[in-house]
Formats: sequence, structure tokens, C-alpha cells
Amino acid sequence: MDWYYAVAGERVGPIPDADFRALCATGHIGPENLVWRPGMPDWQPLGLLQNSAAPSTPAPDLCTECGRRFRPEDLLPFQSARVCAACKDTFFQRLREQGAASAVLTLHRYAGFWIRVLARVIDSAILWAFFLALLFVWEALVQRVILNPANATPSDLATVVGGLGLIYLLSTAVLLLYESWFLYRRGGTPGKLAVGVRVIRGNSEPLTLGRSAGRAFAYLLTSMVPIGIGFIMAGADDEKRALHDRLCDTRVVYKS
Repeated sequence: MDWYYAVAGERVGPIPDADFRALCATGHIGPENLVWRPGMPDWQPLGLLQNSAAPSTPAPDLCTECGRRFRPEDLLPFQSARVCAACKDTFFQRLREQGAASAVLTLHRYAGFWIRVLARVIDSAILWAFFLALLFVWEALVQRVILNPANATPSDLATVVGGLGLIYLLSTAVLLLYESWFLYRRGGTPGKLAVGVRVIRGNSEPLTLGRSAGRAFAYLLTSMVPIGIGFIMAGADDEKRALHDRLCDTRVVYKS
């Protein structure tokens, strides 16, 4: 079940239950923060929720490091993690080196280069439906000038040439709105959600509207880098970060 919460007057979500628990455990979401999930009649402070509405606890018998099953009393709880004896030293060494937020982030599985390519193919197919509609309108103007060159006016010619510029501007605006809105409201574009990945911040928090818009602009910058180096970086980076992920401190991870 996904959750929503409000911080600094801004609503954030949807957030998977496991991530919501982690934010509560680290104090990012406190008793005074308003929260909501489907099935609740209205937004309520976290501290006033009844036990039945509170986030469920993680599976008590699985180590979040190695995934093996243990007796609950044999696991050491830490924030949203539960660590077995064999994994304890490695986990807390990483905790000392990277900090608590980074250690919890490593519980996520990063999405690699090719799964992100597939997500982009799906998004491109959706966006092309809009772009083709614009091209059909522009083509009609071009046909009018080509088929009747003698009757073409300077205004017609200006419309044809200016139409290309207008199509480019509208296409860019739609791409930015598409990326920003879906990242902010859904945690990922339709293509990413379809392949089971989403975008989070480096500290495992969801993206704000401002960061979502910034990542959309950064994506355009990445697309201008020659021979796609900005995207290829995701295949070589330990955290699968492309150039725009590095610029905006974001990660693409599997939803599960």
C-alpha cells in the first residue's frame, strides 16, 4: 500500500510502505507530519493514527543484507534494516564509512543501463503520439505551399519555417512537463513504472517538484552530450547513475 505525506507544506508521494517505514524510523516523518493512504477518510498527523493504520513492520525473520531467513531474536534491527550476525560487521562498516542514509540506500537494487533503455523506449513511444500530431499539422502547411507554389504568400512560407521552431519548442516543453509531473507524482515516468523501477534521491527520499523539474532539464543536457556518453555512464557507475542522476543526486532503483 502506497503512502503520501506532507512536509514544509508540500505533499510527497506515492511512497511504498517499506520506504515510508524507513522515513518514519529516521525521523524524516514525525508525529506532527500529515499522512494519508488509500482507504483513509482524510489526512491525519502520523501521531494520531490508530495502530491499524500505522505502517506494518518489516518481515521479522529475513536479513535485509543477505536475504536469508533467521529467527527474529537472531536479527539485529537498525532503522528499516534487520541484519544477521554474519552480515553485521559488513553492514556497520558501511554505516561508518558512508553514513546511515547511504547504508539504508544500499538496501535498494539499482536499475541497470538496459532496463532504463527499455523504459525510455516506452516513454518515447508515448511522447511520439503527441509529436506526430504536431508533424501532421506542419505537413499540411508544407503540402499547401508545395502543391500551390504560385499562390504561396510570404506568410505561408514564414508559417512553414516558423512551424518547425514551434514544434521543437512545444516538444521540449511537453517532455519537461512529462518528466517532471510523473517523477513528482508517481515516482517515475510511465515507462519506468512499466518496467518496475522508480527514481529516488541519494538519501532514499522521493523527489520534490523542484528536483523533478531539475532532473528533467538535466536529462536534456545529458542528451546533448556527444555519442550518448552521459547515458552510457550508468552502465559503468557503481550506483548506475547517468549524468543527470549525478547532477541531481538521484538514483533509479527497482520498486521492490
